Amino acid sequence: MHYSLFHKGCTFLVVLLTGNFSVSSTYAQPITPAADGTGTIITPAGNRFDIQGGSFSGDGANLFHSFGQFGLDSGQIANFLSNPQIQNILGRVVGGDPSIINGLIQITGGSSNLLLMNPAGWLLGSEAQLNVPAAFTLTTATGIGFDNGNWFNAFGTNDYQSLIGIPSQFAFDLAQPGSIINAGNLEMLEGQNLTLLGGSVVSTGQITAPGGTITIAAVPGKNRVRISQPGHLLSLEIEAPRTVDGQLLPFTSRDLPDLLTVGAQGLNTGLTANPDGTVQLTDSGITIPTDAESAITSGSLDASSSTIGGNVNVLGSLVGLVGATVNASGTNGGGTVRIGGYYQGGGNVPNALRTLVSDDTVIKADALLNGNVNITTNEFFGATGTFSDRNEITASISTAGGAGGGSITILHEGGFPFIVGNGSINGTAGTITTGTDNSILPTQSFSESFTQGTPPSDIQILTQDNATQDDSLDSVDNCPPNCTVQLENLAANDSLPELVVELEELFTREFEEYLGRSGTYIKTLEDAQEELRVIEEQTGVRSAFIYAFFLPSDISLP
Repeated sequence: MHYSLFHKGCTFLVVLLTGNFSVSSTYAQPITPAADGTGTIITPAGNRFDIQGGSFSGDGANLFHSFGQFGLDSGQIANFLSNPQIQNILGRVVGGDPSIINGLIQITGGSSNLLLMNPAGWLLGSEAQLNVPAAFTLTTATGIGFDNGNWFNAFGTNDYQSLIGIPSQFAFDLAQPGSIINAGNLEMLEGQNLTLLGGSVVSTGQITAPGGTITIAAVPGKNRVRISQPGHLLSLEIEAPRTVDGQLLPFTSRDLPDLLTVGAQGLNTGLTANPDGTVQLTDSGITIPTDAESAITSGSLDASSSTIGGNVNVLGSLVGLVGATVNASGTNGGGTVRIGGYYQGGGNVPNALRTLVSDDTVIKADALLNGNVNITTNEFFGATGTFSDRNEITASISTAGGAGGGSITILHEGGFPFIVGNGSINGTAGTITTGTDNSILPTQSFSESFTQGTPPSDIQILTQDNATQDDSLDSVDNCPPNCTVQLENLAANDSLPELVVELEELFTREFEEYLGRSGTYIKTLEDAQEELRVIEEQTGVRSAFIYAFFLPSDISLP
């Protein structure tokens, strides 16, 4: 089995790997206050670090802390002291080292949201946990902005009195923002949100936010992210970079291999850093992209609820769900799963260039009533696995509910058929279904946009509205002039008889549409082999069928 992202040479490659990795590193640092006048006080109490003091906004609703180092070993607790008047606690880490967390982060005394910012990166081990009463955000941004236009900066001094209102923006001023790795078990209270926002984000652990929103987002450098108010179609917008007064302090963020090398010794992260700079999922041996803007999960993202399911967003240029479970189900109503972006009025949300869902990944948004699944990619989408849904349909994507299913929308680039029945390049291995009365069964091929069913239980397979044919060779597949184009032996990964039927049906439908005919018999592999045998018997020449896609004749060389 071979998974390929077809972007900048990045691949998901299955290899055999045994044993645990060990790399040279430093371990989790203690928590220390920064000597910058913020006033943060750290009081050790056994294995607990009580965090108090700090600086308040002018209205007393926002409390700010500044740390030189922020890390936790196994069994240690970072205890943020709050009170009922504090709406948000915000912390920055200024020492230049990534934060290695293998203990418990908690808030006591109030119901504050917690936002922690370290541009150098975050690594949460398998023992990392949360005990917070409200929303939690972890980011490698260089600034957190408020709705009054002022900023809590990761570097230099801040005018804390002016930082009034709701933190709603994140500035990524570095060309390559730092990375976030989560291998922990992060559990939120009912209806609360958890956000991991970095240059690249990998989650191999378990994230649970019943009825809330889980967002894993990889953000390009030199950009700004705005978190919109609840009720918007998607609460994440990429905007132009901010104007920064003064100069940022010299700083080097950590990419995935570097973050693992610096902090992972003795930690169970579910990842293996190799000497050649590649990173693999330890259990499966799959190599994951280490490029910026990659959002990968191989763990659990669970926003299901006993009432109405929440939302799960996985966003980035390269999005991969490998052995993952994504669940936004609910008893009274399913939530929404957004993989790769949002196609309809989603502001400036970046759509994925390539989205892969492996054969052991499950995406669920079912309920007694409907849930929704939206998948967006600027190139190809592949769901290579299947599962049995609540109606015992062998599906790759299902929103089936007891009283009705939700909508499923897949937006891809176009230019290559979307095949239900083959997820190796652009399509799904199994059925796409919103219930027993609305399913697209294998094997069917869609060269253009297609809609089946009616809202709110419709299935839409759409090509990009603005997709145009670019006839220059150096722009095919968004491939730069010096990149490598990889050709795969499809028969090595899929059933040859099924592939022949898919190709025959694809070309037959195209010719029927062009010639105005219908009802043409679709040949099978056995039919083709028999015709070739007859030709060889009659002519003595061994022949073959060649399937070809036709391109414009005026392609210009670069």
